[in-house]
Amino acid sequence: MTTHLELHLLELPKLLNIHDENDEPTLTLWGKFLSADADEELEQLAMESPVFKQAKDALDRLSADDVARLRAEHREMALLTYEAGLAAAREEAEQKGRQEGLQKGHAELLLRLLTLKFGPPPVSIAERLANAGHADLLSWSERLLAAETLEEIFA
Repeated sequence: MTTHLELHLLELPKLLNIHDENDEPTLTLWGKFLSADADEELEQLAMESPVFKQAKDALDRLSADDVARLRAEHREMALLTYEAGLAAAREEAEQKGRQEGLQKGHAELLLRLLTLKFGPPPVSIAERLANAGHADLLSWSERLLAAETLEEIFA
């Protein structure tokens, strides 16, 4: 960017796990500050350094601001709603994919069994199997056991 600005990205969980190996103690303290779960942790850090005292005071002011807190809660709710919707859509897509895969496998198996019993079926039968629903495939599979001709299965 420029020679006057540096940008550092930190992964807090990783930073906190390697604090013994970290040669930047201030960085570790900021990691603790940013990931603190309780006011006691923040208070302890604030007593250790004036910088953390300023940061805690700023955080307290923000927390006391009803509008800022409400915005933060709305954002959190929006993120949770988005993630829940995404998870539901992913689950639905996976379920649909599994169902389509099972249906395709069933159609392929039925086509193979028909070929073994009656010889290669006409193209129209293969297309009918490929486009059939679960109930039809199941019904045709059951009829295959007793059928003497293709017509008996698909009648």
